[in-house]
Amino acid sequence: MLKKTVICSSALALLVSQAHAQTEASESVAVQADADGAGLTGYNERYKPMANTWELGLFAGLLFPSDEHNIFAPREGVTQEPYSGTALEVGMRVGYFPLAFLGLEGSAFASPSEVESGRSAMLYGGDVVLVGQLPSMSLTPFLYVGGGVFGGISEPMGNDMDPAIVAGVGLKAPLSNSVALRLDVRDTLTQKFAAADGDQTHSPAVLLGVSALLGRGESTPATAPPDSDRDGLSDAEDKCPRVPAASSDGCPLDTDGDGVADPDDYCPREAGDEANGCPDPDKDGDGVPLPCDKCADEKGVAPDGCPIRDSDGDGFMDDVDKCGDKPETKNGFEDGDGCPDEVPSEVQKFSGAIEGILFQHNEAKILPRSFTTLDQAVAVLAKYADIKIEIVGHTSSEGDPEHNKKLSQDRADSVKAYMVGKGIDEKRIQTRGAGAGEPVADEAQPGGKEKNRRIEFKVIPQ
Repeated sequence: MLKKTVICSSALALLVSQAHAQTEASESVAVQADADGAGLTGYNERYKPMANTWELGLFAGLLFPSDEHNIFAPREGVTQEPYSGTALEVGMRVGYFPLAFLGLEGSAFASPSEVESGRSAMLYGGDVVLVGQLPSMSLTPFLYVGGGVFGGISEPMGNDMDPAIVAGVGLKAPLSNSVALRLDVRDTLTQKFAAADGDQTHSPAVLLGVSALLGRGESTPATAPPDSDRDGLSDAEDKCPRVPAASSDGCPLDTDGDGVADPDDYCPREAGDEANGCPDPDKDGDGVPLPCDKCADEKGVAPDGCPIRDSDGDGFMDDVDKCGDKPETKNGFEDGDGCPDEVPSEVQKFSGAIEGILFQHNEAKILPRSFTTLDQAVAVLAKYADIKIEIVGHTSSEGDPEHNKKLSQDRADSVKAYMVGKGIDEKRIQTRGAGAGEPVADEAQPGGKEKNRRIEFKVIPQ
C-alpha cells in the first residue's frame, strides 16, 4: 500500500512539474512573439493619419474602358467605336483631411488609347470625392465616392465628355512621416451608348501612386524605457528586472510568504519549509504524504491518508460495520455486526426468571424434573452460538444471609455445570449468587418466598 502511495505522490509531482514547464514555455513564446511584433506595432503607431493635413500625389495604372460607352460627338456619318480594352492611365491628385478619418480629394488623369478602327485616341477625366479612412493605424484602409467627368478625343468620334460617378477602395502605406505609397481600385460609371441596354457602363481602373504628406510635422518615435525581462514594467520600476512577472513590482508573487515564488511553489497557498514550497509532506506520520493525503492533519491509512470513521457511532468502524448508517443494538444478540436487531423470541423465552428449575431443599443439587427445562435452554444456546448469558441464583430471606449467598452461588454454578456438560462452551456462561439481596416479591405475602427463590438467565451485551 505504501508503494502505491509513493507512486501517487511521484506521479502528481511529475504532472505539476510538466505543467510548470509548459507555462514557462508558453510565456517564453509570448515574449518572443512580442519581440517579433514590436516593429509592426511601432510602425502602426508612428504614421497614423492626422487631422488638418494635405496629400499631393502622382499615380499610374491600368484603365479598362467600357466598350459600351457613350463618349463620342454625334455627327453625320460617325458611329460609336469601342476604345481599346486596356489603356495606361496617369494622373495626379490633391486631398485635404480636416479630420483624421475624413477628407476631400480631387484628381485628374489622361489615358492614351486607340479606337476599334486602329486610330489613336485619348481618354481623360477628373473628379472630386469624399474619402473615409481608418485612423487607428499607419497601414490605412480607405474608401471614397464622388462625381466628375469622363471624356475622350479621337479622329473618328471627335471630342466628347460625359458626367461620371466615381467610387473606389484602397490602402495607404507610409514610407516616412512625409511620403506614402497608395493603391487604388476604382470604378467610373458613365452613360451607356444609346443602343445598349441599361443606363450606366463601368470603366474600372487599378492605380498605384506615391503621395507627399503635408502638415504632419516631425515624427519623433517614442523610445520605450528599457524592460530587460519584457514583463511590461521598465527596469527603473522593476524590482526584479531579470525575472519576468506580471505583478505590480515586477517580481514573481509569493502568495503564502514562504520565500518560494508562486511559479515554483507546488503549494502556493500554504507556507512550507520544503524546497518545493510545501509543508512537511507527511506531518501526521501516517505514511501517506502530500498531495495524496486528503486528511493531512489526521493520522489515517492508505490510500487517501484519512482515518477510518465510525459514521453511526456504534463503536464499529465503517470498514467492518455491516450497517454503517445504523447503530448496533447492544442486546447480546449478534452484537458484532454493527447492525440493529432484536433478540429472537426463542432467546427471550430464556431471559429473566426461569420457571421449572428446582433444587433439593437447602442444597445445590438440581432435581431431575428440571432437566427438561434446562435441555430446552441448552438447545437455544447451541442454536445461537454467539450469545453469552449470566446465570444468577436467588434465595429468600429465610436463614443466615451468608449461607443464602453461598447457596445461591452454588445453585448458579450447578446450572452452568449441567449446560457445559451438554456441550455449551463454559466461556459463554457467567454465574453470580445474589442471595436474598434482589427480591421480586413481598415475602409477607403468600407465595412471596417461593417467588424469590429462583434462577435467572440474562443475555450479556457484547
